[in-house]
Amino acid sequence: MKDELSSMDEPKEEESTTKPEVSAGGGPASTIWDSFSSLRLAIILLIILAVASLFGVIIGEFVRQGAPPEYYIERYGLSKYRLLKAVGLINPYGSFWYLATLVLLSVNVLVCSLKRLGPAWKSAFSLSFRDSEAEMRALKIKGEAELSASLDDAGRLVASELKRRGYRRLATKRPEKEPGIVTISASKGGLGRLGFVVTHTAMLLLLIGGIIGSVAGFRITKYGTQGEFIDVPDREFKVRVDSVWLVLSEKQEIKDYHSKLTVIDGGNPVLTKVIEVNDPLQYRGISFYQSDFPEDPRRIERAQINFSVAGGKGKEGSILAEFQRPVLIEGTPLSVKVDDFVADFVIDQGVVTSRSTEHRNPAVKLSIYENGKYISSRWLFANFPDFHGNQGEKYSFRLESYMPAFKTGLQVAYNPGRGLIWSAIFLGTFGIFVSFYIYHKRVWGYVVRTAGDAKTKVIVGGVCNKSTSGLRNEINRIVDSLNKL
Repeated sequence: MKDELSSMDEPKEEESTTKPEVSAGGGPASTIWDSFSSLRLAIILLIILAVASLFGVIIGEFVRQGAPPEYYIERYGLSKYRLLKAVGLINPYGSFWYLATLVLLSVNVLVCSLKRLGPAWKSAFSLSFRDSEAEMRALKIKGEAELSASLDDAGRLVASELKRRGYRRLATKRPEKEPGIVTISASKGGLGRLGFVVTHTAMLLLLIGGIIGSVAGFRITKYGTQGEFIDVPDREFKVRVDSVWLVLSEKQEIKDYHSKLTVIDGGNPVLTKVIEVNDPLQYRGISFYQSDFPEDPRRIERAQINFSVAGGKGKEGSILAEFQRPVLIEGTPLSVKVDDFVADFVIDQGVVTSRSTEHRNPAVKLSIYENGKYISSRWLFANFPDFHGNQGEKYSFRLESYMPAFKTGLQVAYNPGRGLIWSAIFLGTFGIFVSFYIYHKRVWGYVVRTAGDAKTKVIVGGVCNKSTSGLRNEINRIVDSLNKL
């Protein structure tokens, strides 16, 4: 038998038999449809979206995102706060210009997908025939064999061989005008033609999820100290801050921040978790991320206080006093308690308060008891240990040092579009797999009775949208199998 296999250059993908749709008419609707189906528009919108996203990241470095309005008003003033809010600089990803870009890109993706879906579907699942030997020989990947079988039997053998190799979509035709030939059309991997539909759908879900998250979700920052409750917008449950603490390395450098939180729902604790960076607490779709850990301007952990007792039996020493917990000074009838703390001491209209959250002028209020009886209170200043309030007193105290207490800064986030976004990620991964690893192969068989003898000639050829070398090897194996029959 004759075994001839073409070794010509890699073939180009056969052009679709279906021409691209052309919008009928020239009205505004047609113009809008054609505009949104433009690949150029998609590229422009993607560039705008990338620039807008980068702009949002840069703005986040200069303007804090998600803070309560009081923060911006205190920092920038009411008029600037209104301006920042109007132009979307305090929440770029929820601003009108960012959402408009997402909506336009969504429409663009949808229109492009719809416009290409019909031709791609027809190309993937329809069968066409090549009814002449010239058409078969025009294929760059082909092989030829001769069988000692009748025309119909040879056609069935070719079809059987294609089925054995996974070509389930198959049809055989015997043209009425040319009764001396049988043509076969087969294909497999048509799903690979629709990979773009899957990835476009995933992209559309991603954009819709982002829009829903920006419109209906929130991402705000809340602060709380030990024992305080954190409210959640539009939710009935609260989160109690049980404790906050630093994790230090062997070199006493900050290694991590931890917060122990308890969800109180319906008056009952329902969930407790210790959170840290990248390990949030999640409850009813709300996530509580550890995002900040500032020093508390009105609370400390403990203070190191030096003391001296005047008189012949005077005593000097140092005590470590926990915040708001009395401590007895051994060898004396005294006990003391750190009642209050301010990070930036100032007296405003007769009231001691903190001028700022910075520890610029830290001071503790020390209450003194003698034999359990309160006798006096005084402020001790870290920056002014010899403040005149200590002069001439029976008991002298100095604030040697203190350990600041910390507040936990929680980023409270709710994204109702998260389900769509996760679906888009899985669907997009599947779409990429379909696009790159499922090859659409179309194979044709042409069987013709050889004049003057009892044999039939078979030409098998095909095209593939990817991996033409794989198709060439497969055609080789098909021809070899036919030659061995």
